[in-house]
Amino acid sequence: MEKEAKTYMIIYLLTPLIPEEKVEEEANAVRSSIEKNHGIIIYEEKPKNQKLSYNIKKFDRAYLGMIKFFSQPELIADLENFLKKNDKIIRSSIYSTKAVEKKIFRPKRIISKPKTEKTVPIQVEEIDRKLEEILKE
Repeated sequence: MEKEAKTYMIIYLLTPLIPEEKVEEEANAVRSSIEKNHGIIIYEEKPKNQKLSYNIKKFDRAYLGMIKFFSQPELIADLENFLKKNDKIIRSSIYSTKAVEKKIFRPKRIISKPKTEKTVPIQVEEIDRKLEEILKE
């Protein structure tokens, strides 16, 4: 039985020993592995050289890349095998994200009583008298 496709995100670190001009080729290898497994790329951030918070395999820097894609859950195992076998990838994680990307945030309603002012009944005679005073000046 085929399960429903989901949205996934892969975050990966490439070794800093790769020359700058070869980084794009390694990123394309990850991308083609996803597409080979019938994944549909939604969004991609090309790998950028970043300082790491802590050393990974004796490296303090690595190329950090991210790809968001749509795929069947059964095909994720093939992708994980590819990532483990690739010696240029020093760390990777695949996360399942929620299918609904948009969340509607509604501000909390603040319910307060309106300020009430004393209303004074209007008297037409008084308004007429004030108008005559203004017009005479």
